[in-house]
Parts: sequence; structure tokens; C-alpha cells
Amino acid sequence: MKRIGVSFIFIIVVLSGSFHRISHNRTFRRCRAISFYYLIQELKSGEREEISQVFHDGDYEIHVWGKHLPAITEKGEFSYPHAFLSIQVYEDGRKIGYLCIFPTSKGYRAVSSTREQKGEPLYLGNLATHLMEMVRESFGIERNLGWEKVLEFNPQSFEQLPAFLAYYYYNQIISQSPDLSLLERFLFTVDAVKEEIEVSPEKIADILSHPVYGCGNFSKLGLYYRIVKQYPGKERTFFSVLWEMKEEMLKAGVSQREIERNLIDHIRSNIEYNLSDADLLGVLYAAGILSWRDQLFTIWDRISFVSDTLLSFSEARDKVISDIEDGKSGWLGVLDIDQLRKFNAIYGKEIMNFILEDMRKVINFFLFNAGGFAFAYRRGDEIGLYLPEGGEEDIEVIMGNIRKYIGDLNYGVFYINGGPLTLEELDRIEDILQRYNAHINGRKYGGLQLGIMRIKGENVREEISAMVGEIKERLGKEFSFDFYLEEAIKEVSAPTLSGGIIHLENLSPDSTPEDIFDQACYRAQDTQSYAKTQGRDNIVVGFRAEYRHTHSGRGLITDAFRSQLDDADEISELSRSQRTGLTPRIYNEQEFRNIVYEYLRTPENEGGLLLWVCPRYNGNEGLHEMNTRYTLQGGDDIIRTIAYFLEKNLNMLGIEGVIIGRRIDRFFVFIPGMHPDNVNYEKILEIFSTVQHEFEKEIPEVEISFDVYGAFDSVQTFLEPGRIFQEVMYAEKEERPLYFDLWGNTLGLFGVRSEEEAFRVEQTLAEEALENLVVEILTQRILPQARTQQDIEIGVERDTILRHIHWDYICRILQKYDLLPWEESFIPCLFGLPC
Repeated sequence: MKRIGVSFIFIIVVLSGSFHRISHNRTFRRCRAISFYYLIQELKSGEREEISQVFHDGDYEIHVWGKHLPAITEKGEFSYPHAFLSIQVYEDGRKIGYLCIFPTSKGYRAVSSTREQKGEPLYLGNLATHLMEMVRESFGIERNLGWEKVLEFNPQSFEQLPAFLAYYYYNQIISQSPDLSLLERFLFTVDAVKEEIEVSPEKIADILSHPVYGCGNFSKLGLYYRIVKQYPGKERTFFSVLWEMKEEMLKAGVSQREIERNLIDHIRSNIEYNLSDADLLGVLYAAGILSWRDQLFTIWDRISFVSDTLLSFSEARDKVISDIEDGKSGWLGVLDIDQLRKFNAIYGKEIMNFILEDMRKVINFFLFNAGGFAFAYRRGDEIGLYLPEGGEEDIEVIMGNIRKYIGDLNYGVFYINGGPLTLEELDRIEDILQRYNAHINGRKYGGLQLGIMRIKGENVREEISAMVGEIKERLGKEFSFDFYLEEAIKEVSAPTLSGGIIHLENLSPDSTPEDIFDQACYRAQDTQSYAKTQGRDNIVVGFRAEYRHTHSGRGLITDAFRSQLDDADEISELSRSQRTGLTPRIYNEQEFRNIVYEYLRTPENEGGLLLWVCPRYNGNEGLHEMNTRYTLQGGDDIIRTIAYFLEKNLNMLGIEGVIIGRRIDRFFVFIPGMHPDNVNYEKILEIFSTVQHEFEKEIPEVEISFDVYGAFDSVQTFLEPGRIFQEVMYAEKEERPLYFDLWGNTLGLFGVRSEEEAFRVEQTLAEEALENLVVEILTQRILPQARTQQDIEIGVERDTILRHIHWDYICRILQKYDLLPWEESFIPCLFGLPC
């Protein structure tokens, strides 16, 4: 009996110890869970930007990672501030389950999965299960969206999940293996994400390329991913084979160009894709096998996989202000594209957009390599830039490289003879155009369908002929090509840049970061304005007091009227369904076109009238003179004031559904239901006269008038909605005004022209614009310093635009405008006669 009592006491002691350990473990888990709960709340509110913790629960290892991301523009993945959270459970180093919480437009959602054994999900342990339930409850995930139910959802419908996973895995890979090449990081990221959901590498490349993530540029990495995956690795990987090939060739003394060629040929022989040399070079650069330091490559090689995306002004402002708050003092600048209106008149907007994309790529390439970025500055064609560090000499070197490489951008512009290529046909040949680095306009402008090709070698005609041959074979269609304005232009160049770049500095001890940014913008604008007075293609680094503009930061309107415009802007930002009455909203050009296209494609709609409104300031077209005279703030005030009174007076028409769009300082107006037989043209012209008088009352310094052009909806525009936009633009170029008033306002309408006449008019107008451009460059930049023929020849050869013009054409311009230097021996030499 005594022995039994002792044993009973021993059992009680042992059990009490076990209960104590169980209670201790539960208490410990509960404390960790409570601490974790508060971490989640801080993450959701934004007090904590990121959490990264590892919990251990017996044989289980629980990895928790969370990120609070700020709101991003509509083009990004995150439309409002949100938190992301991932819980991943490992057993003996093997992932056995995970839970991902992420935001959607309808609130938070969860995706989870658990490995199964014999048809049953594996147990994840008490702590992981408890943490997951707490996370679900904290983020408002209902219980019926549990593990089994969640898997019924299609993850692709959760627009935030791919971005969350891509961002998470990319940063995890970079922290674990910082020495990996860009392509290796991307490969591992895509493979990790594809284990969770089905998503294309191109989609992940788009996500990581967004400037707000700061990951870099991945615009062609989706294609490079597919190349590597298609490469037959056998026992050795894509990377090790190519590295070994390069090292063997270096030891053998093979030249850099031969190394490139051999590596390109090796990849091409092992994959099925038919890709250009530039694409395959891009693979080698991204893989780190070739480096930009190996040799100076062509500009096309350098920018082949660079994005042309610019940050918005608000995104850039937030980033710069954040750097100022962190004590950094970098450089802020404003670049302006010279003679863009003349280039648009020569080649058309679509061709120029192709060239401008390459210009933005060059700017992004050098800024990104220096740790900076480019952004869309205010309105118009200005580009902002920011560099977080460096001295004045460093900035001048960077800008010198940008100007040099933009000057090296060469193109051949050609036009199609015969039947035009339709949009469907252009879709069918998209791969051919990409391979030849070419683009053909989707629609004809007047009678002309232009194309453009990047020039890499000297045999441009042979390259275009080869491309046209492939297109004809693919489409089974006969057509030919000719170079556009061939008599005058050897090849096409990009426009030049003028700009001002200033160093950020604290203007006064009481200045806030916001004030510093605003004042820096004013100084950069003033410096840019000064640079333009010194001649085209001029960039000034550093601010001086004498650069300050008399209108710097002041604008042209009173504070009371500015407040009135701000209130109107807030109303204008509302959606169409939110707006009351007939008040129209002013859309950007692309939004405006989409709305008009949708209207014209609807059979029951009754067509309408499209107006193209072109203001003149003190009798001159374009806002550049106003920006120069009154700074960008003054130009901005002019645009806003026109928009305000145009919106107000069109509302008085009493016609429901009037739509207004804007391209810089010009406006589109679409009036539904209008036909040639029911339009009161005098009434329309009267509206613009009223806008004119109200504008000049608010801004008396500027005299304004309007040239208005119109085109009606037709059967052709139902089949091809873009046609009405071509017609209204064509009306601007060819039509005389039918109506005018005493204050200089005019109204003209599109008239039907034959294709041959339209082609002739288009070429004539382009020749006039080219002639004006050449005269301007000669008189402003070349002739003031020239005294002899040799001086002119040297000046033309050094000019980034005139060196692409035939010398005979320049000679004819010099003679036509009586611009020749007054030396008796000069004129015969100029035309090749004995001196």
C-alpha cells in the first residue's frame, strides 16, 4: 500500500510537470500571437512599412512577410494604399502550406494551399494554424472563404496577387543572392511566382518595371525568360555554357565584335525563335555575360530593352520630397524638346511618337544608370529629371552623353505606294516589323501612309526592301515603297533638347521640403528659359541670379480666379455618372478618342460634329512663346483659363453629351447629333468669340483668337472611327475658313479630296515645314558665325539636324532666301564651280 501511494504521488508530480509545460507552451504561443496581432495592425495602418519574422513550432518553421505599399497611379497595380501578408509553413525544409492575404478592388482576399498526403491535407501545427486564423480575422476574411473554398477562386481575377508575389520573391532573391545578374533574378522570381499561380513572364516583367517599385527595367525580360527556358541546357546551364565560351574566346585573343557574333550565333542555333541581333544582345547583357564596359556599343544596342515610361509629376514630387526629408541634396532639371511642332508637321504625330519613345529611352538609360529618373513635367513636351547625387561636372557628363546619343538616333521614313495596309494586316505582320525595328502608321493621314525604320547600317534601302518583301509574301499583296521627301532628306534625326538643371538646396532655414521642391522647379524653369535664349540645343547646368525670370512662379491670373479654377478642376475629376446637369468634362486625348470611338461605333447613335480648336496667342500658334515670355506657370494658366471658359460656354449650348478633350493647348470638341443641315455655324463661332472676350478680361497681357476646324461623322467613320480625327486634322492643313468674325476667329470644314490630291497637299505642307525648320536653324545657329563656305559646311556637319539634310537642298535654301555671305568668291564655290 505504501508502495502504491508513492507511485501515485510520483505520477501526479510528473503529470503536473507536463501540464506546466503545456501551459507554458500555450502561454508562449499566445504571447507571440498577441505581439503578432499588433504587428498586423501597424502594417495595415502604415505605421510599419514591412514585417519579416520566422517562428519555430517543434518541427515546423513559419515564415511571415508583410509589406505596406503606397498608392500608385492607375497604370500601376495598386490603386490605393494596402497591406500584403504571406505566411509560409515548412517542415524539415519542405514547404507544406501557405496563406497569402492581398487587396483587391472589393476588399481583402486570401489564397492558400496545403500539401496533401493520402488525399488529406497535412497538419501545419498549432501555432501556424492559430496565426493564420488570426490573420484571416484581422483582415476581415470570412470563414466560408476557408482553405477549401478559397481554392475555388481563380487567382487571375485577383488583380493584386501577381504584383504581391513578384515583389515579394524578387526582393527575397535579391537579399539572398545580391550578386546574381538581372536575368537570373528575373528567372528565379518567375519560377517562384509560377509555383503559386499561373501568370506569364511578360506580366511579371510589366509589374517589376513600374518605377514605383524601384526594381529596375524588365521590359524585355519576359522574352529573355522564354529564350533561356527554350535553350537545351543538358548537363550545363545556359549561363555556364556562354560564360565558358566567352572566357575561351578571350584567352584566344578573339575581338570583342567576334565574341558578340559567336555568342549570338550560338544562341540562335539552339532556339526556335527568329530574333534580331539586338534582342539576342539584350539577353547577353541582362545575363551579365556581356557588359556595357566591354566596348562602346551602338545606341540601339544600349536602349533595346530600356523602357520609355516616365514617372508622373506627382510620383516624382513625392520621391524628391522624400529624399529632401532624408537630407539628400540632388539635382532637378527641366528639358524641352526643340521644334517639335515643325517635326510633327513634317512627319505626323504617329511617326514622331516613335522617335520620342527612343528619346525617352536614351534619357532613362543614362539617368537610371546614375541612380536618377525622368518624369512628365507639368503639361506639354517638357521632361523633368532628377539625380540624387553628383557634382556639376558629373551632371554635365551625363547630359553630354544624353545629347550625343540622341544625336545618334537615325531613321529612314518611307511611304507605301499602292493600297494601304489595314489594321488587321498590320497585326499580322507585327513580328516582322519588330524584327526590322520598324513601324508603319495604322491609318493614312490624308493620302499618305508613312513608315519608319531605325537605321543601324548604311544599306537602308536594302533593309526596307527586304522587310517589304517579307510583308508582301506574308500578306499576298502587292505594293511598293519610296523614301519620304527623299530629295531633301538623307535620313531622319531626333529633335534636340534645351534644358536647365539646378542643384537642390535649402532656400531658407524655414523652408519645408515641399517649398524646396517648388522653388527648385521655378529655378530649373528659369534656367531652361535662359538656355533657350542662348540658342537651340543648349543645356545649362547650375542656377545664377541673372537667370531669374520676371514672371518666375507668379503666373498670369489672380489668386481669386485661381481658386475658382481649382474648384472647377475638382468637379472635372468626377466621373461622367457623378456629374450633374450638362456640364462636360475635359478629358485627355486618349480618353476623349475612346469615348468618341465608342459613340461612333454604336449604330443607334446619330453621328455628330468634331471640332479641332487651335488658339493663337498674339497672332502666333503654339504655347512655346508664351512659356518663354511668362514661364511654364503662365502657360499653364493660359491653358486652364481657355479650358474653363470653353467648358462654361459649351454648357450654354444646352446639348446633352458634349465631350471635350485636350492635347497640350489645343482642344477637341465632339457635339453629338449634329449634321450639316442642322448646324448653326454662326452660333458655334459666337461661342469662341465669347471665350475670347472672357479670357482677355482675366488675362489682359495676352491677345487670343481661335482657328476652329470641323468634320462630320460619316459611313466611313462608323467602319473606321479614327477617320473623323484624320479629317479634322486635314481640314486644319488644307481648308480655307468658311466663317470668320471681326475679332480674328475663324471656322473651316473638311472637304472631300481625292487620294492623289490629298497626297500632293500632304507632301507640299511637309516640304514647307521642313524648309521653315532649315531656315530657322541656318539663321539662328549657323550663319551668325559663318564667314566662308567652309564655316557653313562645318556648322552643318556639326548640327545634329542639318547633317541629315542633303547639301544640295541646303544650298538651294541659302540662295532662295538670300542668306549667302557677301563674299564674291563664295557663291561659285558653294555650287561646285571654280572659285
